[in-house]
Amino acid sequence: MNRAFRNNADYNNINIEPELAKIKTPTLVIQGDQDYVVGLGHAELIYNALTALTAKTKELHIIPETGHCPAIEEPEKLAAILNEFFVKHNSK
Repeated sequence: MNRAFRNNADYNNINIEPELAKIKTPTLVIQGDQDYVVGLGHAELIYNALTALTAKTKELHIIPETGHCPAIEEPEKLAAILNEFFVKHNSK
């Protein structure tokens, strides 16, 4: 699968930052500190591109000792982060 995408010029030139800047819904960005699939720092890049949001409406979480699949590798930590975020941003 990676061969099919990585050898495609469109894949290698993806820039979604303008689209991320349009998001106005509270957003949670999560990455494992050992995520070598997309590369370290992508979560921070995404977080910083969410320019329509304030620090109160966006969060960045880097999960220690975790790779690309926090739901499998650290489900309890991920659940805690998600629960806290959803409680904080619950609009009744």
